[in-house]
Amino acid sequence: MTPSSKAVTGALGRGPTFVLVAGVPPAAVFDLRHEVFVGEQGVPADLERDALDASADHAVIVGAGGLVLATARLITPAGGAEPAAGRGRFGVVGRVAVRRPYRGRGLGQFVTEALEQLAVERGLTAIELHAQQRVEEFYRRAGYRPRPARFGPVRDSEAGIDHIWLRRDLEPGPRLDPGRDPRPAGVGELWVGGVAPDALRVIERLGYARTGREREPPEQGARERAGVPELEYRRASVAP
Repeated sequence: MTPSSKAVTGALGRGPTFVLVAGVPPAAVFDLRHEVFVGEQGVPADLERDALDASADHAVIVGAGGLVLATARLITPAGGAEPAAGRGRFGVVGRVAVRRPYRGRGLGQFVTEALEQLAVERGLTAIELHAQQRVEEFYRRAGYRPRPARFGPVRDSEAGIDHIWLRRDLEPGPRLDPGRDPRPAGVGELWVGGVAPDALRVIERLGYARTGREREPPEQGARERAGVPELEYRRASVAP
């Protein structure tokens, strides 16, 4: 079951910080990805990091002491055209990683939803995922389905791990409710770091509202956001 807002907030401190990073993310993001994909899953390190990180958007959840708890990235393939699809452009969400002690709290769902909403802001009309087959059901609950065969093989293997290509059409309106897992992501209170316009729009599209509270950024990463307070947001839709 999805933990309550109170339980998650208590476990993470006074709410985690949400940051959107355009381009190469901080080293702590790579450290988490290495821990999950290379250390736990045996993916070769030279496959985990690639040139696409430099042009991707990264959703990051940061906990107490600057510890990165979850991350994911959004890339737009060159040109973004969808052959024979007849509409718009698509993006690819990947590198979804959650630190082991914080799994099962909705953080993976949260960073995925955040990048979906960023994709809508960018004018994209669909998202694809090259997901490991063991987590296929997680993404199906989030409204993803196997992509049409015309785009290439649906099931394949990467780094010796069975994968499936999944796809979800995006709608221009806020919050993608149809077909979603009815359990909301378990982040009821968070702080938005850097006050970047993209991050604020994404949070509002996800149903969060600003509380009016501000705080100085934690020491970790403060240099990059010096003089820019973090803003507190809450989402009332997190189930009790």
